[in-house]
Amino acid sequence: GAKRAEQGHPAPFPLQYVEIGNENWGDEYDKRFDIFYTAIKEKYPELTLISNHGLGGTGKIAKTDMIDPHWYVNPEFFFQNTTIFDNHPRGKYDVYVGEYACNANVGGGNLRAALSEAAFISGMERNGDLVKMTSYAPLLAKDGHTQWNPDLIYFNNTEVRPTVGYYTQQMYGQNAGTEYLSSTVKLNNGWDAVKKRVGVSVVKAAGTGDYIVKLVNMLPVEVSSQVKLDGATLVNPSATKTILTGDPKDRGAKPASSDFKVEGNDFSYSMPAYSFTVIRIHQNIEKKK
Repeated sequence: GAKRAEQGHPAPFPLQYVEIGNENWGDEYDKRFDIFYTAIKEKYPELTLISNHGLGGTGKIAKTDMIDPHWYVNPEFFFQNTTIFDNHPRGKYDVYVGEYACNANVGGGNLRAALSEAAFISGMERNGDLVKMTSYAPLLAKDGHTQWNPDLIYFNNTEVRPTVGYYTQQMYGQNAGTEYLSSTVKLNNGWDAVKKRVGVSVVKAAGTGDYIVKLVNMLPVEVSSQVKLDGATLVNPSATKTILTGDPKDRGAKPASSDFKVEGNDFSYSMPAYSFTVIRIHQNIEKKK
């Protein structure tokens, strides 16, 4: 703090979260966590304190505000676990997924990895009442000095190269919502999309009133879907569609945007094979003079 003030920034850093340990587990950790939790809360009750526990339980600790499960896995794990948070107990603590990435059998990062991450994120976003924060890891890597593969952004002294996974993060980050919406998404075979190899999340952005539909198709074929926004009332809607798609092994895929026609809260959309689509529906309500 003194060094920061000396450098011209005397105001305290607005610290809100403190994680106690990193990837520490077991009885010894639990015992020490309780000591830290009690001491810190006594002096700084406003801080949110995070433990290293995963979804399997919080061991022998007395209390934690938030847990931090980590996942470094192959694409299939993320494909198969888009609903992992759907039935997780509420009320005892929140969740911060502090480290996650698809890092097995995907080389330096490719579209298959990015789509698996997009599908997993759809589950985290759907459960935003529980999963309060997430952060991809690792974030930055300099050419010739990497200890981990893949990373989200590679760089050298003259250039910066985002991976395909970066665009997945960007598409979610630029299309975040403040409210999760109940919705029905049917595949062409009539089955509930969330139970198949399709990731789904629908949110509303309070600032703009936009409805944002996110659809991930991990199948090698185009899938016809019918999207119904339950309870939504659309007035003169217009929409934009952003798609990230290509060959699963593609390391250079980038998203492309175009207009998309929406006439009501029940519309059809054909998801390209191996794709992540964001449909952002705008409310074009004329302001009274």
